[in-house]
Amino acid sequence: MTPPPARAANERWAIDFVSDSLASGKCFRALTVIDTCTRESLAIHADFSLPSSVVTEELDRIIQQRGKPKMITLDIGSEFTSNHFDAWAYAMGIQLDFNQPGRPVENGFIASFNGRLRDESLNRVRLQT
Repeated sequence: MTPPPARAANERWAIDFVSDSLASGKCFRALTVIDTCTRESLAIHADFSLPSSVVTEELDRIIQQRGKPKMITLDIGSEFTSNHFDAWAYAMGIQLDFNQPGRPVENGFIASFNGRLRDESLNRVRLQT
């Protein structure tokens, strides 16, 4: 069941990954973070490896700038279901709202954002290494 819409900034963030490859064929991923109320893009962090420790470091950076969310909506990817990520969220007092497998519409804000990112940036230009 999808929670009710966020009514204030930092009430709920949505996070996910988008993947692509460079002109050389080397694959990379980008962590995307949005505030579902304000629809702001809070981060696009691209790298060749994004383990849960890098994800939490990026979220900590955002939190230092704007405060922490009450809830984060996310899928059940290994980076988000790791012990490290779970312990981080618990220590921060942030509720995790996991999508049901195969139901990306439950995190529609980030799915839409990632689709636009792909259409407007990633599909237009092949980055060089």
